[in-house]
Amino acid sequence: MADEVILDSSVIAASEREKVPLLTTDGKLYEKVKSKRNVKLI
Repeated sequence: MADEVILDSSVIAASEREKVPLLTTDGKLYEKVKSKRNVKLI
């Protein structure tokens, strides 16, 4: 689980840094961040 949190954090940070929407296939991640971030579930 710790590896998953680190990966999620890294992906979110990268999308913010690059000013692009976060694209994810992870429904749990999408639900966690959709109200705070520009995220698209694909």
